[in-house]
Amino acid sequence: MKGQPAADFFSRPGPPPISRKGAQAARKMDLESELARSAIQRLRSWRERVNQEKKGGFIPRLAVKFCGGCNPLFDRERVVRKLREGISGIRWVSWEQDPDLTLILNGCPTACAEREEVRKHCGASLEIQPGAVLEVEECRRIPEVRGGREKGGRGGGS
Repeated sequence: MKGQPAADFFSRPGPPPISRKGAQAARKMDLESELARSAIQRLRSWRERVNQEKKGGFIPRLAVKFCGGCNPLFDRERVVRKLREGISGIRWVSWEQDPDLTLILNGCPTACAEREEVRKHCGASLEIQPGAVLEVEECRRIPEVRGGREKGGRGGGS
């Protein structure tokens, strides 16, 4: 700004200063809330579709699988809290209890929660990661084999 003293330029009113931590916290709050909103929409659509296929009365069993948490800027627990607050008519179970849908929360591109052992126990999965909620993906349940017999079945012998 030519001809204007530096003091005038810096003394002009502007937005209040914000610390780096404050800016990160504001961005983080928006990120987790937005991810939870998007996930809730996908969960509701999935539940409605499955409920129609099962002719009503469907109460889905959902599980959560968290990643290792190497990304301190992504609050995975906050996403799940928002989800639980925003959706009802769900029964929460452990991911090892063959849920109808497993929420897979990954905080970084390594995606360590995205493992075959998780997918083999679920009917469907919804992956949530910073910046994206993927589409609900059907999983292929692999029958558990115990003593040469499939769990819940007669078992296949030759």
